[in-house]
Amino acid sequence: MKVLVVEDAEGMRKIVAAMLRNLGFDDVETAENGAVALEFLTATKIDLLVTNWNMPVMNGLELVKQLRQMPQYVSLPVLLFTSKSGRQDVVVAMEAGVDGYLVKPFGPPQLREQVGNLLGRRAEKRVARIMADLDPLNRDGDHPLIIIGDAASGAEQLKRPSSIGVVDLVTATLDGAAVINAASDNIDIGVVLYSSSNDISRRIKGLGSRVKALLVTSLLPGGGISMARLASINAPADMSVFLVREPSQEIPEKIVRGLERLEVAILPRDKLDASALELLVTEHVAAKVHDAPPAELPSPEELRRRLDVDIRLTVTLPVMPEVFKQIVALSRDKDSDLQLWIDAIEADPLSRAQVIHRAHSPMYGFKGEIDQTDKAVILLGKDPVKELIVSEAVMRSFQGIQESTFSVDDYWMHSVAVAFAARLLALPLQDENRTPEQQKQFESFALSDEALVKLRSVGIANRCPLQSEQDPFVAGMMHDIGKVALAHGYPGLYPLIEEELKNQEWKVPMSHAEETYAGGANHCLVGRILSDSWKLGEDVSRVVENHHDPSAGQALESIVALADFIGGGVVPFPKAAEYPLVRVLAGTPAADVADDLEKFISPGTLEKMKLERADLIELAQFIAPSIRTLSASIKESL
Repeated sequence: MKVLVVEDAEGMRKIVAAMLRNLGFDDVETAENGAVALEFLTATKIDLLVTNWNMPVMNGLELVKQLRQMPQYVSLPVLLFTSKSGRQDVVVAMEAGVDGYLVKPFGPPQLREQVGNLLGRRAEKRVARIMADLDPLNRDGDHPLIIIGDAASGAEQLKRPSSIGVVDLVTATLDGAAVINAASDNIDIGVVLYSSSNDISRRIKGLGSRVKALLVTSLLPGGGISMARLASINAPADMSVFLVREPSQEIPEKIVRGLERLEVAILPRDKLDASALELLVTEHVAAKVHDAPPAELPSPEELRRRLDVDIRLTVTLPVMPEVFKQIVALSRDKDSDLQLWIDAIEADPLSRAQVIHRAHSPMYGFKGEIDQTDKAVILLGKDPVKELIVSEAVMRSFQGIQESTFSVDDYWMHSVAVAFAARLLALPLQDENRTPEQQKQFESFALSDEALVKLRSVGIANRCPLQSEQDPFVAGMMHDIGKVALAHGYPGLYPLIEEELKNQEWKVPMSHAEETYAGGANHCLVGRILSDSWKLGEDVSRVVENHHDPSAGQALESIVALADFIGGGVVPFPKAAEYPLVRVLAGTPAADVADDLEKFISPGTLEKMKLERADLIELAQFIAPSIRTLSASIKESL
């Protein structure tokens, strides 16, 4: 809270300022008379004025009278201190616009009492007015709405001194809307206030075209900047989005440019008074409701364009290590020179150490000392080396990302599980049809006889035959990169998504929660942007974008979709998730969660492959132990 002390005597000025600081006011400015104060106040907005009455040039009473003519200071709390103690003096002061009166001499207790009473009375009046004037949000209504998002929304929160900024903002918005409503017979603009991104996202989705403007502050829980960006990406043409910036907040230039491209206006909070908000309401709300039909939501193409612009301008995308690019490129050529593999790994010390460590694994049965890259690569073979490099590269690229409750390790383990599931589902079903390398891969799963029978009877590899250059392991490893990119790109979003999953008792997939809070900006679209940035190739990029709804005839997309369903039960993300298949693998009869299972892999997806959900679930039960074991073995190598 910013306070201005106006007093001509320097000693008294310093004493009053020190008293206020000791009372907890950490931003106290001073001026030597009313004229200096008035000049200061035309450039800087304050929250409390404490002024002497008798001063040269311009006295305190004249200062107050002039301030009350300025829209931004109509409601400014003013405490006047003076040696005048007569009843008539008090009346004159109150008529001029003074809120509190303190007779000199006074000490800290008297100042504390007067300031507390003044702010308390002012807050009571203003909050009562706000609560009475906020829109009751009748769901049957059709009038336009302005949504304000800030950390405080309830009456008791708004009464706190720290909430004076949002009280000013809401009051000014209500005043602006009231002026417009009074001047028009057919406009009734309502204002609503919420204190979380959760509520705002739900209201925007539920109220649709009625929301004409969104004002969010940087204090909004869940991240005001992320909320503004996501709202603008999903907004129809007749909805304006504003970010209200705190005076002390510095927004990086890169983010400012991104917001500008999304047409999100940044408004300094200390410049928003009733006249400014009236102009905003006129231009961005009233002008859009005069005989104009509601604007349509952005098309998928427009949504993709907005998201692409926002991500590329605002977010520093993770970078994939060079060794990944080289090894994946080499793996596409079955006849690639092994020495090129060795050279690529040698150039990356971390990969070299991990390949050598992997070669010491008991599963390869080699008991001698291995301390050279060439020996390790020859022992392991190309595919196990690729598995290790691809897995480690994903972990390395995302390791520096920090977002509340988002675990890169847990995300990575789920991706590894999906990658192994995709590999298994894609392998030829008959021994004689496998290459020596594929036979080694198949044997590494160590499947039980029952699992082998089920795998062959379901016959996914026959239903979805891959081209030789298509790599199910890489595609499975990359399928969910959009989840990390979304969490990284929109701070504060992931905790909301996770909380929604918990509220839904894990009965819906993450894409459902993303739709609630991010609209069309889901992890599939964001992942496609990252995949293109990493140049993963069209096959993998299509998997990243379409693994929840594979296109007809796209075998790799279909295999990863099935692998994702299985992997989500074997190694779920988040780790604590109790998705329906997790429960089935833990012993719950599939019939008890049949309706919920349908949300995780659609009938349309299964129909395209002529596959029964019961067969897929039974297959998951048989192969789950092998996938867990292989996933754990990769983790031990890193």
